[in-house]
Amino acid sequence: AGNLRVLSTEAYMIVTGRTNDLGGGAMLSFMLLLPTTTAFMVQRFWVSRKSFVTVTGKPSTTLADLTSKRVRTTLSVVTWTILSFILLLYVTIFAGCFVRNWGIDYTFTLANWRAVVDSWEAIKSTVLLALIAAPLAGFLSMIGAMLIVRKDFPAKRLLEVLIMTPYAIPGTLVGISYIIAFNKPPLLLVGTAAIIVINYVIRELPVGLENGITALHQIDPSIEEAAHDLGADVPTVFRTIVLPLV
Repeated sequence: AGNLRVLSTEAYMIVTGRTNDLGGGAMLSFMLLLPTTTAFMVQRFWVSRKSFVTVTGKPSTTLADLTSKRVRTTLSVVTWTILSFILLLYVTIFAGCFVRNWGIDYTFTLANWRAVVDSWEAIKSTVLLALIAAPLAGFLSMIGAMLIVRKDFPAKRLLEVLIMTPYAIPGTLVGISYIIAFNKPPLLLVGTAAIIVINYVIRELPVGLENGITALHQIDPSIEEAAHDLGADVPTVFRTIVLPLV
């Protein structure tokens, strides 16, 4: 933000740079938590009141346009404009690899690619930790989605809120909270690969959960009920019906 001071960078600097003050950084991060959590809870309440079933198992013999051609054209233009902007950002990153100093000196060079060789160990570690974290996050997310969408128990909404909380909490707060929580025995994880894997998994759980919930909401439960009535157990239903549809 340039000369504009904002809470996230202030909290980060207090913890890592100026005074190594974990408590002060946690307090500033908590101020970030209030508006994001409020917006998150409002959004969850609004979404939970709607139904999005699209796969019902019943064949449809007719197709209908949901909107007029003018509306579709307008939405297409808006969508492609946004996509083009996002693509432009990635193109800029790629182009920046081949110049000396982006924004100042656009002389073509391949010298920047030496950083790939110099960072090879970091690249291998990153890929390894991601390969460990990705299946864990996907597996846990899908279990959570199945419990929330298909099961009914007293703490279901609480479970959903807890899994989705990392999505609402600013990343600075998450990072500071992990440092505070895991920097002393018996949970001394700071400085280990384990804390990075845990961060990956927890941070991406909401994404996997939302994808799983969205997919399961679009599948009519009667399809699974029919399979159960025909004698299929839960793993078989999940493997042969739910998973292919998801």
